Amino acid sequence: MLLIHDLEIDRDRYLVYRITGEDREELRFPRKEFQLLHHLAAHPGKVFTRQQLLDAVWGDDVYVVDRTVDVHIRKIR
Repeated sequence: MLLIHDLEIDRDRYLVYRITGEDREELRFPRKEFQLLHHLAAHPGKVFTRQQLLDAVWGDDVYVVDRTVDVHIRKIR
């Protein structure tokens, strides 16, 4: 379980909860968006290049355009 600001990220169940006061809202993300969110949240304050994020989330053996990261980041926001 990873806690960052008002988010609780459960990597085992691929779930994200937004905590506001005593309320806990479940947020669902597609797998790659979840993995990207988890990777960024696990390294607070660190800046990544698109290529570093592609390697960390998609792996070395998959070909995707670097702007793919931009699209997923926009959806997470």
